[in-house]
Amino acid sequence: MARGKGKKGGKSGQTRTLGPEHFKLNALLLADSFDSFHKPLSLRTPRCLFPVANVPLIEYTFEFLASNGIQKVFVFASSHADMIKNYILQSRWSRMADFSVEVVISHKARTAGDALREMYSKGVLEKDFVLISGDVVSTIDLKPVIAEHLTRRILQKDKESIVTCVFRQVPPTHPSRPSSEDVLLGVDVDDSQILSYVRDSDAKSLQLDTHTLGTWLGGHKKVKLRRDVMDARIAICAPEVLAQFQDNFDYPDVPHFVQGIVNEEILSVKSHCYVVQKPGRNGIAPTSQYSSRVTNWRMYRAVTSDIVNRWTYPMVPDQNLLGSYYNGSVSTYRVTRHAIYKEKDVSLAQSSKILGETVIGAGSTIGKNSRISHSIIGRHCMIGRDVVMNNVILWEHVKIDDGAVLNDCVVGEMVHIHPNVKIPRGSIIGSSAVIGTGVTLEPFAMVVAGEDAPPSAEPLGGEGSDACLYTPPGGNNVPKKGTEYVEREEEEDEDEESSEDSEMEGADTLIYHSQTDKFRREVYETVMRAEESSNGGTVSSESVKLEVGSLKLVFDFDFLQTVEAVMLALIEIPEDKFAITKTLKRWAKVVNTFLESPNRKNDEKELLYFLQELTETRIATYSDTFTDLLRGLFDSKIISGEQMIEWADEQDVNDEIYRVVDKAGSFLDWLRNNEGGSGSDTDSSGFSDVYSGDDGDQ
Repeated sequence: MARGKGKKGGKSGQTRTLGPEHFKLNALLLADSFDSFHKPLSLRTPRCLFPVANVPLIEYTFEFLASNGIQKVFVFASSHADMIKNYILQSRWSRMADFSVEVVISHKARTAGDALREMYSKGVLEKDFVLISGDVVSTIDLKPVIAEHLTRRILQKDKESIVTCVFRQVPPTHPSRPSSEDVLLGVDVDDSQILSYVRDSDAKSLQLDTHTLGTWLGGHKKVKLRRDVMDARIAICAPEVLAQFQDNFDYPDVPHFVQGIVNEEILSVKSHCYVVQKPGRNGIAPTSQYSSRVTNWRMYRAVTSDIVNRWTYPMVPDQNLLGSYYNGSVSTYRVTRHAIYKEKDVSLAQSSKILGETVIGAGSTIGKNSRISHSIIGRHCMIGRDVVMNNVILWEHVKIDDGAVLNDCVVGEMVHIHPNVKIPRGSIIGSSAVIGTGVTLEPFAMVVAGEDAPPSAEPLGGEGSDACLYTPPGGNNVPKKGTEYVEREEEEDEDEESSEDSEMEGADTLIYHSQTDKFRREVYETVMRAEESSNGGTVSSESVKLEVGSLKLVFDFDFLQTVEAVMLALIEIPEDKFAITKTLKRWAKVVNTFLESPNRKNDEKELLYFLQELTETRIATYSDTFTDLLRGLFDSKIISGEQMIEWADEQDVNDEIYRVVDKAGSFLDWLRNNEGGSGSDTDSSGFSDVYSGDDGDQ
């Protein structure tokens, strides 16, 4: 910092720049959540050690900091401090040469502000540092953020700029954005100074008094109000931030501190922001600039789903980056089609069925005729026969006996669920609880082991139970409506009137996919309006493409997801399921619009897998006529014969879902015999002459 004095760069020809030494920062990680949103599981386990896709949450945060060149991390721990310290001492992070961790324990801190004040008294953070919450999962590149922050402070000598907060551009309705983090941000367009910071999820507008308006117009050329950003709870702080917290005891955390700065309660300091912009919508790959927080049960599910769906790449299970020393054994995940991840030493009964977006840890067993969908199964779990699980997170060493049904719930470690138990959506089962035979819980129930229950807790019935119903101080923390746990209203009748297999309907009940549910419903209504207007004739493709394209942008979905939504609607149009070809030909222009991407070949094949799974799990009426669906897609030039053949050749003949491929065998053979069935100048009329209409019986 002393270099450059004596000679000014403009006259000497020398330009001051930031050197590598400037980017060697330390970090302060606040391991305590300072709230009770995750009880009853947080009674025994701190939030930062919750397994997220079978990896402790703090591992993602450490990986993020290490990938950004952070050299030393001070972990501030209050609740469960000894458990956090012991975990870190046994982890790989305590044995790294270029990355060190020091745990600071304090049982007095009740807020993040208290933690910062205590860190000030210890005097260990004397240079600019990274401040991060211990519930963050992020792949953001911090180097440009650090560069902007240090450029202001070192090169521009703006000592009043003491904090740069990181925000991620996320639409307000996006599932990875917690409603508690809604913010209305006023920013100077030229230098990113924060001029307004309103933390109110209900704030639809910002009221400006004449003083504020005069300050904005007098000192700033361009001011932008943003509601499309989420506070990532990552900040680059100058040491003065700690001093300001020491002098101002009213601020419980950094957001309130920033509010104090913009409201001029704290004078002679400024805060700035760095917004990680959303990438271009090319429909090919997820963004590499991901960031979200596990702030409540809905976000626990949403972040887990993002990891399984690879939005956090390279922080995904099959990279085995995060858990290589977890519990003293090496992580061995491999991924297969439909985002199914399995470690070695997993035992699956041949008649069990594992559907998409599922993670299974080592040493786990799944019994005969059990059906698992959109779930996380920890290590050494024992799942019996005829068990149905959808959208469930199991921690380690869970035992589920025969005939149990679990839907949309979280189950802590060492839990034993006896036969024929029903656990409905929203339920949270605390560690070591035992739920007796035949018990049926109410939706959104919270259960704890008997030893963890307060004296006034109601014991759970059922033979063999050792658990109590639990209500945390202040009430149940699993909200029953709105965006805090499920995105749709509880009273939606279609949920109650679904088929007896509704527990396995995947996308309809998965929290992360509630947004998908809304998107598909909107697309369905758009398609049906256009179909009604066309009266069976020509579809007004331009208006439909415009409306569906707008929905795609609003919901922030990719091309393949859009095509899937359109296809779900088109399948329901023909009264005669054998007439699907005619419908697809009329709608081909619309479908092909959203398939026209650089990744089209792969998208065509993924669409086939999507339809294949649906015919087995959701639209079984097409199971016996899947050939007609394939012919319709081929004749409409939506999917090429080449991709159909590749899709068929990749199938596992031992997979139960293979039967729809087997039924279409004659048509697929016809494609192979017609030079791969490119679809450009060919249709399936030649096949029609020999097709009997019941390919499945051949």
